[in-house]
Amino acid sequence: MTKNLNSMDDWSQLNNNDWDNLIQMQYLEDEEINEILDSFMNVEIDPVFQEFMDSLAPADVKEFTPSEIKQMVQQKTPSEFKLVLDKMEDYNSVVQIFSGMDEAELYNYFTSLTEADWKQTTKQEW
Repeated sequence: MTKNLNSMDDWSQLNNNDWDNLIQMQYLEDEEINEILDSFMNVEIDPVFQEFMDSLAPADVKEFTPSEIKQMVQQKTPSEFKLVLDKMEDYNSVVQIFSGMDEAELYNYFTSLTEADWKQTTKQEW
């Protein structure tokens, strides 16, 4: 709506509906704004993998073998792999997983997380 507005005179291009929408946006709560932004920045996560991860308890995730972790690192997006880390209950478990990743995998993971992923980083991941 405001993308092509480059000068003060361009604002006259907005119609009444555009102005109404702009006015309504100012009444959004911060949480609503964050949800809108997150939906734009969120990467699509495989719903089957999401359901699988949701069904697991943190103790189940700790039982993943190094080869299972390696397979997920290689086959899942960083946003999907973050679901594994989100289940970890302590810092040492997260560090153990990162220590099994090579430099390229670590670089890919950290540089490919979305802004929404970063906002949802757990205390253990930090």
